[in-house]
Amino acid sequence: MTLDTQPHAAAVVTRPPAALFPLSPRVVLVTMALPHPLPIAGLKPMGAAGPVPAPLVLNQLPPEAGNTMMLLARSHPALASGRPMALVQGMRPAAEFDLAEATTLGELLDPLTPEAAFGLVMHIARAALGTLRAREDQELAASCHRLLTAAAVMAPSLAPALAPLATCGTGLALWSPPAGLSAAPSYLVLPDRLVMRLSRSRRALLLDRDCAGGFLLDSLGTTIWTLAAPDRSTPPLAQAQPALLQAGMAELAQASGSEPRARAWLRAHASLALAQPNRVFADPQRPVGGALELAVDDHGGGLFLRGWLRDPLGLIEDASLLSAFVEEALPAEQRHRYARPDLTKAFAQAPHGPGGSLTGFVAWLPKANQMPQSQWMLRLRLTNGEVVEPISPPGMLPPHQARDALLTALPLNALTAPMLDDAFMPALGRIQAAFLAGRQPPEVLHLGKPIANPAVSVVVPLYRNLRFIRFQLGHFARDPAMREAELIYVLDSPEQRPEAEHLLRSLHALYRMPVTLVVQAGNYGFASACNAGAAEARAPKLLMLNSDVIPAERGWLPTMVAALEADPAMFAVGPKLLTEDQSVQHAGLYFERNGPLQEWFNNHYLKGAPRHFPALDQPRRVPGITGAAMLLDRARFEQVDGFTTSYVIGDYEDSDLCLKLRAQGGEIGYEPRAELYHFERQSIREHAVHDRNLATAYNRRLHQSRWDQAIERLMARPEFHAVPPSPARTGSAG
Repeated sequence: MTLDTQPHAAAVVTRPPAALFPLSPRVVLVTMALPHPLPIAGLKPMGAAGPVPAPLVLNQLPPEAGNTMMLLARSHPALASGRPMALVQGMRPAAEFDLAEATTLGELLDPLTPEAAFGLVMHIARAALGTLRAREDQELAASCHRLLTAAAVMAPSLAPALAPLATCGTGLALWSPPAGLSAAPSYLVLPDRLVMRLSRSRRALLLDRDCAGGFLLDSLGTTIWTLAAPDRSTPPLAQAQPALLQAGMAELAQASGSEPRARAWLRAHASLALAQPNRVFADPQRPVGGALELAVDDHGGGLFLRGWLRDPLGLIEDASLLSAFVEEALPAEQRHRYARPDLTKAFAQAPHGPGGSLTGFVAWLPKANQMPQSQWMLRLRLTNGEVVEPISPPGMLPPHQARDALLTALPLNALTAPMLDDAFMPALGRIQAAFLAGRQPPEVLHLGKPIANPAVSVVVPLYRNLRFIRFQLGHFARDPAMREAELIYVLDSPEQRPEAEHLLRSLHALYRMPVTLVVQAGNYGFASACNAGAAEARAPKLLMLNSDVIPAERGWLPTMVAALEADPAMFAVGPKLLTEDQSVQHAGLYFERNGPLQEWFNNHYLKGAPRHFPALDQPRRVPGITGAAMLLDRARFEQVDGFTTSYVIGDYEDSDLCLKLRAQGGEIGYEPRAELYHFERQSIREHAVHDRNLATAYNRRLHQSRWDQAIERLMARPEFHAVPPSPARTGSAG
């Protein structure tokens, strides 16, 4: 078989034309009117240079279009205006055409009935979302939308309007599904995209509001509907009739896993619902009792539980967690038990006994709260068929309150490794991520004219405790090197903004040292505060310094800078830190396995030793240094994305940063000739729950999970054992 490869002028076309329509720069459509029907099996499109390459779709249009064949394919030189094309069966041409590009939409649609036009678009949508994998082709979607709009103008009755039923907060709406819509996948044709949507519910279709004006296509037929836009008469879903409200909430629940707006609507609806009274079964005369004291949303689709069960006679057959829409089994193996001395005492004289020592429980259900609920019920089925149903207090808390609720959920001495790994770690991880995701940009104030080219930017995080600032700045003002440094204070307690600004303005007026104040929108923790300060820094070197660190004498900063610059392998340097009684607080960190879980603890070399203890007066490499005073290159800091913000409140971020720097091939140094006083942990004590919560246990476990093997290798290096770890092991009293 041969085809004429020369383009044909309009006057000498000898073959019937086939309409060529570029749907997008990547996809073309060819419609071919055949003189007689052809069996589609075995037909292949052939261009002048050979077969049209795959992927392509060749289809017979509906009978209303006559003997019309459709070819949908990727753009190719063989499919160009003026080129010959044939439909080949075996080695013989069954029909031959000349390709003529359609110049208008009407030229494509005029030969077709409206029914055929709708069928054409149906074929295009199937092929685009299937064989051609052109879901992201916006120009193709726009072409399909224009075809449908034109066909709907030709025959409005063939594209009836679907009225919206309700709006769902920002950006979402519910449409009434048409009675004829099948359960098979349907298609949405929008001006900017093609969407395949599985029909989940016959009562409501949850779609973007900007789908209005689009078309819904039933893939099992040729029926098409136009989506009407919501107007003032369209009610909010929360005010809809109960049946529609239930149907809409079911759609929102199914979409909430991948659609943040659906989850936001459900959270708002649950939060605004009237709270039920908290129900506790604590009658000592009854042989069964219990309470669901916490049912806290983890902001990731899961639920953290704390409660207690009293069952001295073994009457509880099974337990489940219940909301208005969900019931999830809560088997015994998911409930981590712990001792509740308060309950043991309260039920000591109960007729049936206290019910054992391990009456308390915690649990984490990772998917129970996909459809957010404010309150939950613990359904306890007893062996005689009776049901006991404690109700939790409202547990849909903002992330920072949810975090504090978990951190104070049980005493530290009740914590076990399974509890930590199965419940607290995953739940707190999700909550911390949600908390940080809501972080707002800080406010930045510049007090005084900034230093032109600072060599070092000093970042000082502040939380509640502002009383050391006047002493710290007073020392800085008497040190010529510090007058050449950029000073950045980061306030992590924004409620203190007026107080902090007034204090810094007064000190600036007194000492004439320019200061930058970065005010965080909330208390996002030590790591976030340091990162926010570093983001404002202009110097090539960063000094992370706690607000309760005061220099012992002038000249300490150039000493640290010299130590950092002397060794190219040195990525960070820390000074000697002293307590107010002149004993050593910090001379480098080392890691040591300890505790019942044999985790890596951060310890200080010879903490409590005299200020000039000989072993601590030599510069050396150390496994890590404290974030209370840490000098490093800003480029190195940015390369490892700064401090890791997954840690809660403040603990282990400094050693984590040292280990990240080591992972980049760097070393960490200790410089004893730079001495400062550290009035340790003054700010963290101001945190409302730190001294009585599980933050340190959580942070240590997170640190362990990130660095266990790296620390094992690091602490095998002999040089890190040259200095005795503590005064007690050397016979020194410190």
